[in-house]
Amino acid sequence: MDQDTDDFEDYLSEFKTPVLFDSETCPVCGIKVSDTLLVSNSPYVNLIQVSEEEAINSLCEKFVKNKIEFKVYKEIDNSSPESIKYKFRIVVMMNNLDKANELIRAVSK
Repeated sequence: MDQDTDDFEDYLSEFKTPVLFDSETCPVCGIKVSDTLLVSNSPYVNLIQVSEEEAINSLCEKFVKNKIEFKVYKEIDNSSPESIKYKFRIVVMMNNLDKANELIRAVSK
């Protein structure tokens, strides 16, 4: 039984050392992203949530024109039980986050 406990202690000790990152700092969370992470494989992050479908269509057109990769998620808005309403969430790749935010600021002016 002691051997099982020793193996478990070895397993737990692997988590005591923090994961080290290389150079680039993530603009969202502040963690340094590894140099081995391909920018083309960067994760999607939440950008904006809108309730009007027309606003989403306008933003999507601008993202396509500016070659910003994005996804739109249509979700049910539970805030109003009397009727069915939707909310739309746009996510963009992390490496396009700054460019997408600039476009949103330009549209909202």
